[in-house]
Amino acid sequence: MSKLPTTILLYLLLLSISIISCKKDRSTSEEMAEMNNTGVALNEEIMGLGNFFGNVFSSVVLINVQGGPSATLMTSELKELLSLTERDNDYFIFNVHQQQTKTPERLSSPMTLETANKTNQESIDNLTKVIQHFKVQDKRVYVLGIGYGAYLTQELIVREGNDIADKYLLMAGRLDMPEIIAQSFSAGNTGGFIDGKTPFKGAPSTLTEVEKNQNKLLGSLANNRYTVDLAKYNDLTNVTYCYGTTDESFGELSQNEKALLITRQANLLEWEGGHIETIENLIDIGFSTAF
Repeated sequence: MSKLPTTILLYLLLLSISIISCKKDRSTSEEMAEMNNTGVALNEEIMGLGNFFGNVFSSVVLINVQGGPSATLMTSELKELLSLTERDNDYFIFNVHQQQTKTPERLSSPMTLETANKTNQESIDNLTKVIQHFKVQDKRVYVLGIGYGAYLTQELIVREGNDIADKYLLMAGRLDMPEIIAQSFSAGNTGGFIDGKTPFKGAPSTLTEVEKNQNKLLGSLANNRYTVDLAKYNDLTNVTYCYGTTDESFGELSQNEKALLITRQANLLEWEGGHIETIENLIDIGFSTAF
């Protein structure tokens, strides 16, 4: 049997992706056009696990694990953040769904800490599927995790091994959240830091059910001690960690957290600023250092 010309095969691939995308009806027309122009192999399950854009012919896939926790997938915000780098067009970028962005209705009902932990593990299941999908295609896979996304990525590394992806850039996260903050989040309450150093917990009286559940998702992970969990890896040279000295949301890394990263040879980048400032000011150098 004679082989079809390459141009016809490519057309059929793009047409099939277009048909599947239309059936999903889950993106704007602009994003749909980006999906239809992809040059990587995708299937219906993977297409349902996120939004994607960028350099479709790149040998590198950058997977974003967004912060929050949010009830929506913030692809427009991701594009704006990546525009601050000099390498935003170097990669094929996949903004992966977390379980609460894929099924946001679950945030509307009271959530136990056990349910929050199960939801986080399902989010890591999604992340694992996407990473493995592209690794099978011999793509290099880089993971960007910010804030809550850094927590999910740390849990991914603990659960699946730090070699599941090739490189990691973690920004404005924490390895060991102070207990007062972890407990406050776990109860559905808020918390923060004065000058990035002194922790305080907030009052829950004005929070909606959705906000309480979002705090519990974070609390479920903030209870973990990643200086202990990650200590089993002698080599974390594929990890770059960025933190702010006055981070009002997660606080500055402690000496113990820094020591774990340094002794495991991770790259450590510091910014003298708060949560958002750290992300915006270190994203470019973070890319250059990590990737």
